Amino acid sequence: MTEPTVRRFRRRPIEVQAVQVQGDDTGDLARAIAAWCRGSLSGTYRQPKVLLDEGAAHVGDWIVREPAAWGHTHRIVREPDMREQHEEIDPT
Repeated sequence: MTEPTVRRFRRRPIEVQAVQVQGDDTGDLARAIAAWCRGSLSGTYRQPKVLLDEGAAHVGDWIVREPAAWGHTHRIVREPDMREQHEEIDPT
């Protein structure tokens, strides 16, 4: 019986851009976040929801933009998962 050649690979870390959903008194920040990810807004200025195809990102959630090679898709990542799955490259 012929056996396939099994090769091993390590998934390389990729760099992504991310924005954390936050509210403010004027709604300017929420509008800027929605524009950045091509989403729409719901909720109030202080408790905005950014609506994407996959669902709603709430205050504290992260919106992650995948690399250009993946079509700059956006996905919602909850805070605990963001800290577990991503290492910040250049903290401010």
